[in-house]
Amino acid sequence: MVFACLLLALLSCLHHAEAAGGAHIVDDSEVETPGVCHLETWVTKFVSGDGYLNLAPACTTEKMPFLEIGAAFQHYWDQAINAELFGPAMKINFQKEITGVGVGLGLNAGVNLRTGELGVADLTMLVTLPIDEKVKVNLNAGWS
Repeated sequence: MVFACLLLALLSCLHHAEAAGGAHIVDDSEVETPGVCHLETWVTKFVSGDGYLNLAPACTTEKMPFLEIGAAFQHYWDQAINAELFGPAMKINFQKEITGVGVGLGLNAGVNLRTGELGVADLTMLVTLPIDEKVKVNLNAGWS
């Protein structure tokens, strides 16, 4: 009971990432609506002076409604690094959340535009548990 109260108190303080439509610290399993494109934008500050900016256009075609393909421009900065990264971003949906559990895979990579070195790469398993029409629980685990 005490753990649940502490968890609820902590989550209530994190009002900036209220849903999958917010900053994608935790992403959902669903791809964009087939035939539609979007531009995902967000900025995150870790500690004083450190941050991360993301600009990522992506589309899902009607011929491949399970695959979202895009690109990402990311700017990461801290006391030691100030890097612009650019590379591909994809999301594959294996099972829609309307089945009771949504399952997807997110892939992202970025090359440092100044040095040409790989600056970021991640592979994330995306799980969405729909509680009701307004509440979903999104769980992510992966490698970065």
